[in-house]
Amino acid sequence: MAAYQETLQVFQKLSQKNTLFNRIHEAINQHIVSDFKDLFQPGQAPGPYVTAVVLGTMLSFIPAPLLDSLLVGVIFARFRQVNRAALLAARIIWNDLIVVPLYWPSFRFGLRLLEPYSANNSTFTIKVLAFSLGLLLLTAAATFLSAMIMVVFIATLNRWRKLSSRSC
Repeated sequence: MAAYQETLQVFQKLSQKNTLFNRIHEAINQHIVSDFKDLFQPGQAPGPYVTAVVLGTMLSFIPAPLLDSLLVGVIFARFRQVNRAALLAARIIWNDLIVVPLYWPSFRFGLRLLEPYSANNSTFTIKVLAFSLGLLLLTAAATFLSAMIMVVFIATLNRWRKLSSRSC
């Protein structure tokens, strides 16, 4: 009888885990996969997708490891009109393994830009300003690159759809 009760408890625990898994799966399908499917619908304007990619790229360059992920979660929960799939794609591309190693070159670039104004003054304020300036310019370049790639992707996708509809 004890083995039967233990087996029943194991099945109850598994069903609770399965229910949680099903809820997570439904949420992903409802929010992420549906946004991704919208991308492949004919005649999509690039605006919402470019906005989401720009937002995801900018958030990826925030030099606080958990703050960027927290802000993405807030955007997911609060702003329903933002395309979650494009935002998530930008976050996956510009992940911490890519962005964090770029901090040092951006700091060096910022120091080079401030060199005429700092005149051998390497105070903490100058270093913070150099890091901020370098990171700002790096973020702007990465954001522009991401936006242009998304515009080209949507234009290519729309052109491909037009060509495939003509051949049918």
